[in-house]
Amino acid sequence: KKDIHIGDTVVIEKAGEIIPAVVKVLHKDQRTAGSKLYNLYEAVDGKCPSCSEPISQEEGMVAWRCTNFTCPAQAITRITQFASRKALDIDGLGNSVAEAVVRDGLVKTALDLFEIDLVTLSDLNLGTKFEPRLFGEKRATKLLESLERAKTKPLHSWIYAMGVRNIGESAAQELARLHQDLRELASSPIIEALAELPNYTKLSISKGKKENHPLLADYQIDDSLGPVAAQSLHSYFKSEAGKHVIGKLSGLKIDPQSENYAPKPAEVDTSSLPLTGLTFVITGTLSQPRPAFKKQIESLGGKVSGSISKNTNYLLAGEKAGSKSEKAQQLGVTVLDEVAFNSML
Repeated sequence: KKDIHIGDTVVIEKAGEIIPAVVKVLHKDQRTAGSKLYNLYEAVDGKCPSCSEPISQEEGMVAWRCTNFTCPAQAITRITQFASRKALDIDGLGNSVAEAVVRDGLVKTALDLFEIDLVTLSDLNLGTKFEPRLFGEKRATKLLESLERAKTKPLHSWIYAMGVRNIGESAAQELARLHQDLRELASSPIIEALAELPNYTKLSISKGKKENHPLLADYQIDDSLGPVAAQSLHSYFKSEAGKHVIGKLSGLKIDPQSENYAPKPAEVDTSSLPLTGLTFVITGTLSQPRPAFKKQIESLGGKVSGSISKNTNYLLAGEKAGSKSEKAQQLGVTVLDEVAFNSML
């Protein structure tokens, strides 16, 4: 839509802190005769630059994506997320190690990591052919121990680790509340029903209005999990990648379980808990990741929402709280810093 032709002079800016984005085209009147409109599909001959498999574009979307779920470039990114602190927290598995195991053909997907042995991992070369830098037995042992611990991580950590589009930390927590394990999630009638709803009904669902869908009314689904996220998850488990994950986990005898399973809040007796009936929103930089505070609040009977409304009781705000803090003040919602929050508890 920016009418970019090959050979154009363009203005570039850093978007999202690092990604170079084309802002606009300059001097269109100076284009050479017959200049050709830039077309990404043609530029890469319809193939992924990393694995040469076909690329595709979803209807209504701008991005072109590789269709190969074992694509090396995607594998490195997915392994890095898989091992991140917010996911399975696998110590010692950074980007350089992810690049090396994929480059050497030791893994094609993140779950292949659980089949690497100590000798192979110890001999992994993080350097070059001419300047080798071995991973070493000590670091390899530490990584394998961390992988072993990851097998018992809760369901929400595994959901986030899978790297499904539109599924962030909060959505992963909400999915774990609604399902006991991954197999239940993969064939979930809740997700199927939610995926069929138009996106504008999301807020009404979170308030439990029965007119949207009789199946969803009792679940009081948080607004972090809407139809778009449900559609992504539904498509993922029908895809080759999703089927591979379920099959591979079964073979590895890994069965992540929910630690916050409570699909129908009305059936859970929280009357004796101190935060029952109170809704919190969390924003800003705090001493711990937000899911840790969410878990703490929910364990005491409270509910955590992703957006401020007149029904919000408290905003837990860390540094750089931004617009949510301003909106809370406009709506008369009590704002707590971490000290005040801990004091209240």
